Amino acid sequence: MSEATDDGARERWAARRRLVKQQTKALDSVDRAELIAQQQAWVREAQALTDLPLAITGGAEEVAAIPRPRGPRGSPRTRSWPRIPPWCRAPGMICASTTRPTPG
Repeated sequence: MSEATDDGARERWAARRRLVKQQTKALDSVDRAELIAQQQAWVREAQALTDLPLAITGGAEEVAAIPRPRGPRGSPRTRSWPRIPPWCRAPGMICASTTRPTPG
């Protein structure tokens, strides 16, 4: 990769980081629908700066707002959520990720 291309890529990523920092500061308690629409607009704007997907991590409030699967009669499921993939539940298998192990 040439130095000019590398500098251009670095500048785009720096601009993207500045944009995300600015957006993070702007977040406050606004209407949830407005907040979601604004975040989607910001994601599109950030994705226009680079061709790689934007990694967005939610805070505790966003994670707590994720609807959980419910069991019969509206009670929470007794199984853990998210479910453990079957290849991680094999006897004697220690699975640190959710990717399928390669046979070998």
